[in-house]
Amino acid sequence: MAKKIKSLNLALVELTNEKLGEIASKIVDKVEEFLSEVLPRKTEYDLTVKLVKKEDHIDFIIDLGIRGGYIGVINYEKLIGDAINIARRVLENELRKFSQDPRASSGSKGEENSSSNT
Repeated sequence: MAKKIKSLNLALVELTNEKLGEIASKIVDKVEEFLSEVLPRKTEYDLTVKLVKKEDHIDFIIDLGIRGGYIGVINYEKLIGDAINIARRVLENELRKFSQDPRASSGSKGEENSSSNT
């Protein structure tokens, strides 16, 4: 598991669990939209997104597993990487709305945990 740390200078006090839940739901929606466009119809996946507010940071956890039959045809690892990048961009855009730095507030905006099985 890769761990990447990025500082966005957030106003964490304004980030309630409800707002984190809304962000997690938005991430799930965007990732599911992407997966529905690129995966064959009978492919199954499990997606879990968690945003956990700590005292001075937010932990972002995404778990995505794909089960499909086109192993030699479809590069599932690349699709998982692309889905994670989409999730990261949505998260960063949403969190910038709570930035204490006005220059960082350009961009877009879940229950604390959000999961999906398809």
